[in-house]
Amino acid sequence: MKRYKRYWNGVKIMTFVFCLAVALAYWIVPGVRAGTIPPIGGIIWHVLGPIQLLIANVYRPFAYGIAPATLPWLGLLILLLMTLGSILLLSMVICLPLCFTQQRPSLNDDIEETSAPS
Repeated sequence: MKRYKRYWNGVKIMTFVFCLAVALAYWIVPGVRAGTIPPIGGIIWHVLGPIQLLIANVYRPFAYGIAPATLPWLGLLILLLMTLGSILLLSMVICLPLCFTQQRPSLNDDIEETSAPS
C-alpha cells in the first residue's frame, strides 16, 4: 500500500509542476515571440515553446471547433480539460517506475516473523 501512496504523491507533484510549465508556456511564450517579453533562458525557452505550440495549434482548434460560437466558455472549458488530462496522463506515465521500484519484503522475512517463538 505504501508504494501506491508514493506513486500518487509523485503524480500529484508532477501534475502541479507540469501545470505551472503549461501556464508559463501559454502566457509567456507568445510575448517572447512577439518581442514584448525578454527571453527567459535557453533550456526553459526550448521546453516551453513546444508546449505552447501544442496548446495553440492542436488543442485550441479542436476545443473551439466543438464548442458552438454562442458558448465560448465551453471551448475554454474543453481546452482546459484536454490540457489537464494530457498532463495527468503524462505524470502517471513518468511516475510509473515509482510503483515498481519499491523493494518487496522477501519470503524469508515473513516466515521468520510468523514462526518466531512467543
